[in-house]
Amino acid sequence: MDRFEESVVKFDKSLNTKQEGERVKDCIRAFLRVVLGLNKIEDIHNMPKFKGFYVGKVAKNDKLKDFLEQVVA
Repeated sequence: MDRFEESVVKFDKSLNTKQEGERVKDCIRAFLRVVLGLNKIEDIHNMPKFKGFYVGKVAKNDKLKDFLEQVVA
């Protein structure tokens, strides 16, 4: 989960600088597809680290919410 959290921080910084453009957005979408895939695993919510990561870092991040909606749709 530490690597996932590091990735969220890096993506957040990259979105703030807006230097990378579509490449960063594609990486974020791919990252969120993996996170959503993990979220579908039945016992994953018994893992406090994943649950805290998903709820605290992904679902509550305004920038990632937009990407999350795009991936879900």
